[in-house]
Amino acid sequence: MTKRAILLSYSLFDLVWGILLLFSGSQYILFTNARALQQIFASWQGVGVVLIVAGLMSILALWQKKKWNFLALMAPQILIVLSSLTSVLVAIIGQQFGDGVIRGWAFILLDQWPSLSLTLLYFLAITLLVNGKE
Repeated sequence: MTKRAILLSYSLFDLVWGILLLFSGSQYILFTNARALQQIFASWQGVGVVLIVAGLMSILALWQKKKWNFLALMAPQILIVLSSLTSVLVAIIGQQFGDGVIRGWAFILLDQWPSLSLTLLYFLAITLLVNGKE
């Protein structure tokens, strides 16, 4: 149940963020790859719709019995999480936050540690669920 709760929390995050972007626009940018998503989907509302769809699909995935159905429904959210992880790693290696603030890699690593550790828990939960370890 804990694994499903971790995945559900990510899904709810996507839904809430998507709804905020849909109705309020860019004032709710929460990670640096949001700008890349905005360029792909041409508007903040487009990014909001994508996040809502990804959130809903991942919620549906939690009750799938077949491994491939689960992974197919989780795929959009997995791509969003990987994109966010990539942004964090680029910030650490480049020693610069997404908004241009320059700090040492250790400072950024410590600042982003909660995000990194939750991402590791997210992928651990997916791995355990796919391998049938309830």
